[in-house]
Formats: sequence, C-alpha cells, structure tokens
Amino acid sequence: AHVLSPAYLEKINKPIKLIVPDGSWRQASKVAKRETELKNIARVTLPFIKLSEYRLRREPKDEGLATFEAIARSIGIIEGPERGPQIQKRLEDVFKLMVSRTLKSRGTL
Repeated sequence: AHVLSPAYLEKINKPIKLIVPDGSWRQASKVAKRETELKNIARVTLPFIKLSEYRLRREPKDEGLATFEAIARSIGIIEGPERGPQIQKRLEDVFKLMVSRTLKSRGTL
C-alpha cells in the first residue's frame, strides 16, 4: 500500500474514489479476495499522525483507527491544505462527540 500523502496524490488520476471497508483489519484485508472488482485497485495507508480518539474499544495497534477516523483523516489529506484541515476537524469533532456521549451513556465519563 502507498502512504496517502500530497506527493502520492500528485501521481494519480483524479477524481479519487475512496473505498473504505468497515471491519477489523483482518476482515478489511480480505475484501479484495471476496470482491473481484476490487482486486486491482490501488491501496493506501495513512501516515501515523496521532493516536486514535476512539475509547470505546481497546486497539491493539498504536496506529489503529476507527473507520470514521480513517475516513476523516483521508479526506483531510485528499481535499488538500486549503479545505482539508477544516473538513477533517469538523468530522473529528462529530466523532469525538459520539465517543463522549457513548461513554457518558455507559456511565464511564
């Protein structure tokens, strides 16, 4: 997989179609085997920037993210430096609110 970065984006054709399988890493890694249409698409990984804000489950890998976080960070990179950070922040704010409300409903916040 290529690291999703501005330099990588310069090398590929536009528009970009972001396909994000939801599930554990193991489940997501098998999607291309099950779905033949996805077999030859380019795969990307995100650069490690910061730890996940997802506190509802324990993540075994430091670089692991919830699917929504991965989408927010991907869009932040894809949209570029002018719009990307604002879009990413708004998505991450919604995500953090969901996490905090879930923890509060569980009585753990």
